[in-house]
Amino acid sequence: MSTDFNKKGRHVTFVAYKDDPPYYSILAPSVIDFANDIESEIAAHNQDPKKTNIAGAALGCFERFCGCMLYIWRISQHEESIKAKGPIDVGKMVGLSGKEVLIDFESLIFHSRSSLDRIAFFVAKQIHNQDCDKYPKLVNMLSSFQKKDDSASRLIEIINIANPIFQGILFDNPSGKKSLRSHLIHKSTASENARSLFTLHCIGPQKRIAFDSILGDYAVFKTSQNLGRGLTFVVLNVLSLYLGLNRTLPFDAFELRWESQMVDYRDYLSECHEAKRFTIFNTHPSGCSLLPVPLIPEILTKAY
Repeated sequence: MSTDFNKKGRHVTFVAYKDDPPYYSILAPSVIDFANDIESEIAAHNQDPKKTNIAGAALGCFERFCGCMLYIWRISQHEESIKAKGPIDVGKMVGLSGKEVLIDFESLIFHSRSSLDRIAFFVAKQIHNQDCDKYPKLVNMLSSFQKKDDSASRLIEIINIANPIFQGILFDNPSGKKSLRSHLIHKSTASENARSLFTLHCIGPQKRIAFDSILGDYAVFKTSQNLGRGLTFVVLNVLSLYLGLNRTLPFDAFELRWESQMVDYRDYLSECHEAKRFTIFNTHPSGCSLLPVPLIPEILTKAY
């Protein structure tokens, strides 16, 4: 048996297999088709010597985006693991630190900012030969090219739609308040930023409610889901515009198939003195404490 496939005169048949990666399972079918069309267009650009540079840059953007989707998919798997550890006896509760999901959440935050900065560099350098590798500055750069670049106005619109998702998490707020990403990079870990544990209650036979962990001002699973939608909306639409596919999908099309069942208790706070109270595991430097919070009756619809 010969393992040398480079011998002169030898004929070799290559067979390539391509399956959708498992993390595509969190995306809507129309978005998967959109992503596959973009991948095909990148490959087509790479066959044209005049377009290999833009193909390589677009591939870098796409791969960074895929890294983000991988982390979101992993986080969705962590959710199933956390829910499986919920109490089975009515009236019992469990608190979990979820260190693994917090580490993946940190990585998602870092990759997400990197993905958007990579998009900014792609548009600025490959399309307009400008030096801009910071996504928050991209709109200002694009404003100078709206007359020359038919896609610039559409891209500015896309950025403005998605910005509320990213501000405060990936970028500092307009008020100047530092982002969650800034704190995680420079000052503390996700565990240090956690204000509450993942808290699970059994409220009836086969009925549980799972409360999300709050990191700084943000709920872990809820934020991961929102980032997935925002990143997909921006990255895929930008690549489509500048690879010549010349079509975009609306924001509503990018809703993930993964919908977290973890609840941010702050969305259900009640001011009624007689409201039903749920206990949350609060965290602090010396450990954790029990915090009873009054919640509106609609919280019961979130049982799984």
